[in-house]
Amino acid sequence: MLRIKRTAAVTMAFLSVALGGAVAGATTAQAAVPAKFPRVHCSTTKIEVRSLDVAGGPVKCGGALGDPLYCTINGVDHVFAVGTDNAMWARWISPSGVPSDWVSFGGSLTSEIRLYADGSGSLDFSARWSDGHLYEITRNDNGSWINWRRVD
Repeated sequence: MLRIKRTAAVTMAFLSVALGGAVAGATTAQAAVPAKFPRVHCSTTKIEVRSLDVAGGPVKCGGALGDPLYCTINGVDHVFAVGTDNAMWARWISPSGVPSDWVSFGGSLTSEIRLYADGSGSLDFSARWSDGHLYEITRNDNGSWINWRRVD
């Protein structure tokens, strides 16, 4: 599998994340050169940081939990982040431009979310959990999800 490396970093402790625009309100930011793979485009350049209170509370950005991850999957913009409850949260914008509510994928994450793609259309998201082990959750090419499982 190919590991998609994020090419921009935003250093912040606790902020809420919404889709759209450019990184705003960042104390430290680097310009991004997005990595492109078949059907997947990932960067942090289209994450807008706002002081919103979303379902699940504020989102941790930077620090020990890493940056939020922005992806376009089959033309739909997504953002994945670790919430203050240490679960993986996601939000997306429909093709008609309507943003979804934040959705929790659970977990007990203690690291940033990493994305892997093999070109088949399936995406594997991995993160280290509070028990010290690496876990992975998969989004199939049809949009269904395979729940978290330990991979180390």
